[in-house]
Amino acid sequence: MPTTTMQELSFFEWLARTDFALYLRQSPYLIGFLSSIHLLGLTLIGGSGLVSCLRGVGVLLPEQPLAEVLRPVEKGIVLGFSLTLGSGLLLFTPRAASAVQDPAFQIKMSFVLAAAVFHLTHYHYLARRIRLRSPLLALAAVVGLVLWLGVAFAGFAFAVFN
Repeated sequence: MPTTTMQELSFFEWLARTDFALYLRQSPYLIGFLSSIHLLGLTLIGGSGLVSCLRGVGVLLPEQPLAEVLRPVEKGIVLGFSLTLGSGLLLFTPRAASAVQDPAFQIKMSFVLAAAVFHLTHYHYLARRIRLRSPLLALAAVVGLVLWLGVAFAGFAFAVFN
């Protein structure tokens, strides 16, 4: 796990004490709205990632070329990631100092980074070059599925235990 330096902690403490963070902390309706947007984005990412990975394994739409399945799925991932990133940054602001020290948050962010990089590089590369079935593509799909599930479980742990 990455450690937080004193200088970074000071920034996150400052961020959590800004007027905007205080306003968010005192506004349960706004927090609820942002949480709903965040969950909507996560649902788009998770659903799209699941369709993509299940196709890669050959369980869903096995006769369709993966590139055809990925076109609409990638739009869902991009939209979901945009919603999640925007709402997540706003939700992060009021609890920035405590969140960066929380192991569940650190694990969630590590999984988000790993899943996004893996999906946009290795999986995307394989999906564009392999027509129907391949053990390598199936392995990549399983790895992608594990990474996206890691995001979901770590996010749940952060939400429940923080």
